[in-house]
Amino acid sequence: MSSYIAIKTFLIGLQRLNASGKPLTPQNYLEAMESQRVPIAISGGVSYAGGSRIGLDALSFAKYQPPAPGGTAADGTFIEADPMASIDELISKMGG
Repeated sequence: MSSYIAIKTFLIGLQRLNASGKPLTPQNYLEAMESQRVPIAISGGVSYAGGSRIGLDALSFAKYQPPAPGGTAADGTFIEADPMASIDELISKMGG
């Protein structure tokens, strides 16, 4: 899942940069990433605004429900196992 989040985040940055019409440079890419929150389905998204580089600040846990017998992997689905929570909430649940 982390690889999916990483590549999705990277590609959104490239899409934003392309839409801006600016050339691909490290500085222009950073500006595109800082322009707005990056939506990530299993989390509250990622914000790089104001120099923030902490990544995900909230997430939910999902469980894979396999397909019925005779189905294909594409017929499986993810169901929410634990609702969205901030990193601080998760740490406190673990007694930290």
